[in-house]
Amino acid sequence: MVGTWGVLFPRMVPVVTLDRGIFVSVAERLLAGDVLYRDVWDNKDPLFYYTIALGRAVSPLMDIVLEMAWVALTGVGVALIARFLGARLRMCVVAGFVMTPLVLTGPLYFPGNSHLPAVAVATLSVALALQERYLPAGVLVAVTFFLKLVVTPALILPLVVIVAVRRQWRGLAWGALGALLGGGVMVAVLVVRQELVPYLGMLSANVGYSSSVLLNSSLPAPLAHFARLRTPAYGILAAALILTVVLGAVRWRRARAGVTGVFSLVTLSVIAAVVAATAVLAVTGLWVQHLLIYGFAAALAAALLAALVDERLGSRPLASLAVLVVAAVLLAGGPLAAIYPTLPPDKAIRMLTSTPREAQVILQTGEPASYARLGSNDDRGHAVGLGAWHLACPRFHQYRFDSQSSLDTVTRCLPKADVVYVSTSFAPKTSSLGGSSVWNPWVARTEQVLRADFTCAALDDGARICVRKERS
Repeated sequence: MVGTWGVLFPRMVPVVTLDRGIFVSVAERLLAGDVLYRDVWDNKDPLFYYTIALGRAVSPLMDIVLEMAWVALTGVGVALIARFLGARLRMCVVAGFVMTPLVLTGPLYFPGNSHLPAVAVATLSVALALQERYLPAGVLVAVTFFLKLVVTPALILPLVVIVAVRRQWRGLAWGALGALLGGGVMVAVLVVRQELVPYLGMLSANVGYSSSVLLNSSLPAPLAHFARLRTPAYGILAAALILTVVLGAVRWRRARAGVTGVFSLVTLSVIAAVVAATAVLAVTGLWVQHLLIYGFAAALAAALLAALVDERLGSRPLASLAVLVVAAVLLAGGPLAAIYPTLPPDKAIRMLTSTPREAQVILQTGEPASYARLGSNDDRGHAVGLGAWHLACPRFHQYRFDSQSSLDTVTRCLPKADVVYVSTSFAPKTSSLGGSSVWNPWVARTEQVLRADFTCAALDDGARICVRKERS
């Protein structure tokens, strides 16, 4: 177990770049007192940002602790499910803390991404439901919803299956009550923080976002979504899940005549999680990391396989371990070759604990004032160290698939900024990339504002720092 975590540690250190840089910047703006979705904008769910912000209030290194904690929490859920299936304690530990880290950190894994926290909470929710603790399981449904909304259907369907197979309709009521209680607390938090209405606006914007990226596709929407998710890892994971379901069904059929056995519950839960995740991806899937929604089904499958192997090979621990490690790699989608390359841990940790170049450049312009950022997801956590500054434009990252109205809000708010950091990604796009019909004219209009109101200087990396003419 220690060896597994030691080998995987470099994979679990979030690198402050790409989307993770944006997540860090949003969390830093929350710590600066900004209102989420109103003063600083991104399209992820509130609990995800709250947890990052709370961790970073202690130390940037809490990013690593949190990431490992989410993996460990998933492992606790897997171990509990394996125990429910009758696996011995030793095998439960292997399932939870050897298999689970391998399952979650495969080629579909992007350290610091927004799916993992919800996968962890969802796995624990199923573990509680299997033990007939429906009220806390329902509370965790609400937590999942506000951590990563799209994972919620993949959780609700297995919970409904568990209740329906057992015919414990009172359990459904208790679960619904727990979800209402948890959801009510979160809604109250959003209201107090003045984030509820902006949050609903973000959800509405996400509906358009899921389809806007596919405007140039000639395929029907579901096929277009899956066409963007093509990767060999997808096929390996699908085959592993199918094999797990077959093995679980064989064990269930041989052991019991009815459908009330423990193996039937978990096998059906895996099927339900796969079906729901597939339906979600058919309407929202855009990027390869979205496939980590299957990590929830894979975690349930890991618990099922651990119990099956314990039955067959329990007296041969080394053989059991070897089989489960191979199974975990397959459930991960293949070996640890990362789609998003991770830095060596020492460099990644230095990035976590240092002031990003973007922030340094902004700080060098003078006393704290208001600032804006033009660029996409090449953010390296620019807001770190800018707590005394005011973010003039909430949308500090822009994309070619954004609507014209959302891009124009950035142009209109630029005159409110005293300093503008202009990333190299703020540039015209070729037509082959799509979205250039909106993006390129917007870039041209925004450049006119920069020339009229700001004095810009080029940086050695190709970016620019622009200072309001009255300030310079």
